[in-house]
Amino acid sequence: MMIVQRMAASAVPTELQPRINSFSLYASIPFVSLWKTMSGTPVCWVLLEGTRIVAALPGVEFRPHPFTCFQAMVDGLYARIWVDESSSLNMTEAAGYISHALAMAGYARLYLTDFECEFPVSHGFQRQENETLVVDISNPDWEPPDATLRSEIRKAGREGVTVEPYDSGRHRKRFLELMTSTEHRHKRPPKYCDSFFDALALLAEQERRIRWVIGEVDGKLAASHIFLVDGASVLHWQVYFDKNFSFAKPNQYILYSMTRQLANEGVTRLNLGMSPPGAEGLAAYKEKWGALPYAYPTYVHRSWLGKLL
Repeated sequence: MMIVQRMAASAVPTELQPRINSFSLYASIPFVSLWKTMSGTPVCWVLLEGTRIVAALPGVEFRPHPFTCFQAMVDGLYARIWVDESSSLNMTEAAGYISHALAMAGYARLYLTDFECEFPVSHGFQRQENETLVVDISNPDWEPPDATLRSEIRKAGREGVTVEPYDSGRHRKRFLELMTSTEHRHKRPPKYCDSFFDALALLAEQERRIRWVIGEVDGKLAASHIFLVDGASVLHWQVYFDKNFSFAKPNQYILYSMTRQLANEGVTRLNLGMSPPGAEGLAAYKEKWGALPYAYPTYVHRSWLGKLL
């Protein structure tokens, strides 16, 4: 008999956590726990076969009942379901059980972003279409096809742009200033608080799938890029930069150098992320890297109360 239960992420059995964590960064208990700094509650919906957990979907809850929303995952990230390899269930079957239980759970709103197209969702969900731009970097000789972009990368080398891992002891103050000024330039408040970035930096010290690097020009912080690795894909997740250093092309240099490094480690897909509506210039820039459109859904379920929020 199959039973689906909700549990606090921290309540997942200790012996099981390493197996779930290693499956995917987006299913990792330490990773979803980062959102505690943003008033989120990390939870895990698990599928039991008898008394044995055979599948798990971690995610984050926000707001108190009855306004609670569930997201798998937050901020454009993706839902990933771990399935015990010894179970008779496949990914699609496990996702069907869990998504049905989620629809019955009473969330005001819930979001399942299915980048790998694994969810056979029905049960009152609405399907929203997303599109990102993805670059195939599997060729050992890969370079961006755009000649101007390649020229800018070479210029960054001549300007002395350096790339190194983020070090909170050395970079924290300057990074927070850079992050705040970047958001101010875009006329929006910071999306994440200082404590989120502190927790992210601490986790990145232990988690190779989080690559947070900074670029400097003449010892001054010019840009910060955060990459998230999931299997053979890497998501270019967060970028903050100082426009005063645009002449040195640090963003182009960081993205290229990190892409080549990750490709040498077995990553074959560079996911440049969704572009906001109206950002045709950003989309055109991504296409210069050789990116092609990749479509995937987000499944949304709203209760009657959720429709009023």
